[in-house]
Amino acid sequence: MFEATGFIRTLPELTRPDVQVVFQAARRNPGTFPFPLGHGFAISIVGLRPGSRGRVRLASRDPLAAPLVDPGLFSHPDDVETMLRGLKIGRQVTQAASFARYRAVEVQPGPGVQDDAALIDYIRRAAATVHHPCGSCRMGPDEHAVVDEKLRVHGVQALRVADASVFPHVVGGNTNAAVVMIAEKAADMIRGIAAPPCIDVPQTRSA
Repeated sequence: MFEATGFIRTLPELTRPDVQVVFQAARRNPGTFPFPLGHGFAISIVGLRPGSRGRVRLASRDPLAAPLVDPGLFSHPDDVETMLRGLKIGRQVTQAASFARYRAVEVQPGPGVQDDAALIDYIRRAAATVHHPCGSCRMGPDEHAVVDEKLRVHGVQALRVADASVFPHVVGGNTNAAVVMIAEKAADMIRGIAAPPCIDVPQTRSA
């Protein structure tokens, strides 16, 4: 198994996780990524509910031209603070007694980087998407939405979109299960199968 992951709350008052911590038993070399050459491990911090929003625009009238994509990373200030808290937690994990025998040396951002300003600078330089881009064909009734509640493209006949691009907001986790759900629902709507009745799930409390 290459990865182990956990969903955590970086603040005690949060009601749901805001960060995913991904542990990778492989060294991430800047010059050879994604090929893990040598011994080491990596911890990646993923912001689950970013407030930042990007844009996708047409580059030209040429249908084969690549679109202009601006992810808008950290355009919302709360996202930076979330990642900063997550980065500090990731560091705490590596300092646990169970990691002592590996005698690991932090490569990025490096043990000399400790103050918040320098850590934020590193976050802005190193940040990237986590292979789960979505929302470029957002579902909704407003003028900026691309598809309606039945996944039909506004203003276009006989065309639907059924993938992660229809998410109105980023889901708080890996996107695979949500995309499968959208595909199943799209198939039912195209075939005219009615939605199943709602089920009331009883609330449970942990001990």
